[in-house]
Amino acid sequence: MHSEVMHTGIRVIILASFIASLLFPAPGSAGVIERVVAIVDDDIILLSELQEAMKEPENRGKRDMDVLNEMIDDRLLLREVERFVPVSELVTYSGKDINRIIKKKYIDLRIRPFIHIPIEEIEGYFKTHRESFGGREFYEVRGEIEDLLIKEEIKKRLDEHLRRMREEAYIRIQLFE
Repeated sequence: MHSEVMHTGIRVIILASFIASLLFPAPGSAGVIERVVAIVDDDIILLSELQEAMKEPENRGKRDMDVLNEMIDDRLLLREVERFVPVSELVTYSGKDINRIIKKKYIDLRIRPFIHIPIEEIEGYFKTHRESFGGREFYEVRGEIEDLLIKEEIKKRLDEHLRRMREEAYIRIQLFE
């Protein structure tokens, strides 16, 4: 029994040493295999994750710093969503759309329920942009205008939520170090 525990301990030490050598190679070694590009509280974003995200169609042509900031925002939103949505529900989502789903869940739980666009604002938008509706009447485009104004308000409030989350989180970006 004592021998089994010792062998298990040795295996753990060897595995930990191997992982450490991958993440923190000795000076003068061939090169860094992996590196941390950002720390978000107790979570890390690796260079390989950033490189993978840069290959996504929606990120082509973007600067790596912009994509990294989006990844940081996604981590902050995920942490918030996990407070309100059972992890078992989040696990059922898989694939590349997980960040979109997390953002939608957060918006549906924490932002959208508190948005109300007064009819006067919808009418004002219609009067100001009447020519862009191709001669349609207010009652025909009211829902379209309301949806547009709700989307604008959601973006504004989401940006504000993310700004506050960033202020409260420990974030260190090491992309260029």
